Amino acid sequence: MTFATASDGTRISYDRFGKSDGFPLVMIPGLASDSRNWAMQRLAFGRRYRCVAIDNRGTGSSEKPEPPYSI
Repeated sequence: MTFATASDGTRISYDRFGKSDGFPLVMIPGLASDSRNWAMQRLAFGRRYRCVAIDNRGTGSSEKPEPPYSI
């Protein structure tokens, strides 16, 4: 996993996979979910696209900031 830093300092985890010269596809899971939601689609999407799958804030390997925060 790789991390990006949000404007509030929270580290957001993401994973890159797929075709290096493919059209970019950002995979954003539903509320309170992480990038594991895309496990069954990784192979199919990865054959055609350059994929980035994120872990939402507070899920998976992303940090969970102190509340309150909004979506």
